[in-house]
Amino acid sequence: MLHISGNPANWVGVCVVYHPVAENREGLDGSLRREYDLFWRWQLRSLSLAAIFLAVMPFALGNIDSPFLRITVMGKDSNLVVTGKNISRSPIVAYVVFAELRHSRVVWKSVFSVGESLKPGKNVELGNVPLGLASERVNFFVDYVRLADGTEWGDSTTEEAKELAARYQK
Repeated sequence: MLHISGNPANWVGVCVVYHPVAENREGLDGSLRREYDLFWRWQLRSLSLAAIFLAVMPFALGNIDSPFLRITVMGKDSNLVVTGKNISRSPIVAYVVFAELRHSRVVWKSVFSVGESLKPGKNVELGNVPLGLASERVNFFVDYVRLADGTEWGDSTTEEAKELAARYQK
């Protein structure tokens, strides 16, 4: 039996696996039947997990385009781990990134001390979003980036980004 719940508009796809030997498992003795059942149980669990990740990941990603800071979201344990990579040719001295869920927002920001920065090509772990929350649509945004050469980028929609932009205007 196949049971699918949730909003059909959010379904990405359904995969049904049929194995012709499944009909003939009655001919197997007890131990072979248990091994056969265990094998297919793990196969179906693996396919189910893959289907969940394929269904969740496209909805978990939002507008994450930035010419200076690339956001990567990876599933690890029971979290989505959010990392940023400096893809510019100049060190990053400040950034604001946020994740928006249905009714909440998580903001990650950093201002580096004088002489410190996120060097070109380097990564920084921004934070985590629990997968339970990620079953809803999660949008990730780079809201503000400031490079060591003074270049600024972003919409500065959060209070944190507005504060950083104002700090550098002084």
